[in-house]
Amino acid sequence: MVQRIALWSGGYNPVVGRLHAFVERFRTLVERFRPFVERFRPFVERFRALVERFDPFVERFHAFVERFRALVERFDSFVERFHAFVERFHAFVERFRALVERFRALVGRFRALVERFHAFVGRLT
Repeated sequence: MVQRIALWSGGYNPVVGRLHAFVERFRTLVERFRPFVERFRPFVERFRALVERFDPFVERFHAFVERFRALVERFDSFVERFHAFVERFHAFVERFRALVERFRALVGRFRALVERFHAFVGRLT
């Protein structure tokens, strides 16, 4: 083969010679590892059969994961809305607490006014 390439190219080409040597070394390497590969071929075939056997389970599990992800996203949206509601309710409670404090102060002033009025009426009688 090298001779045909050399003749076709018009003489010996060192690049082609190095390429041919590389191909021969690679072929030798492949032949050396072929028994190793053949020894593992049954394992690979059993593993492929196992993967094909579990493929429907994996597909169903993937569908479950997708449904669960959608559920989590819906729950996350609910939690965000609930959190906003809690913040608004907290602000309402704070405003209501301030209103109650103002009302208590008003009641205190009114009680003081009533006591003064009773004292005034008591002095009249």
